[in-house]
Amino acid sequence: MVESMGGVFISYRSDDEPDIAAFLAEFLSELLGADTVFFASRCIELGANFTNTIVDWLRRRCSVLLAVMGPDWLESRDPQGRRRLDQEDDWVRCEIAEAFNLGVTVVSILLRETSLPREDDLPAEIAPMALRQYWRLRHRAM
Repeated sequence: MVESMGGVFISYRSDDEPDIAAFLAEFLSELLGADTVFFASRCIELGANFTNTIVDWLRRRCSVLLAVMGPDWLESRDPQGRRRLDQEDDWVRCEIAEAFNLGVTVVSILLRETSLPREDDLPAEIAPMALRQYWRLRHRAM
């Protein structure tokens, strides 16, 4: 099964449990191969257009997007106090919306006791996340 699987795109908020997202990226890279796992800080080369790199990975190289959600994922705020998910240019929102548009499987990875967001908590283009099977990541479950 691992051999036939396409790439894995790891979507996460840099202000919400980034170390766990990095650990997950490293673990999957060792299991599947580093060239099949997208983790922004490792896969976007210096000077590269990050928008093009992200879209390229989603369009051509990935069959699944893992949305890593910690306790602050849903309510993360910008410096002006606005919820990031409500902004059309929020990278997490854009990554997940693009994945849905392309038919990439989206799996929420809930850290510890983080709740799966409800449909009405999410922008319309990513609201289907609320109806998808998720995986809860706890240290004792590994």
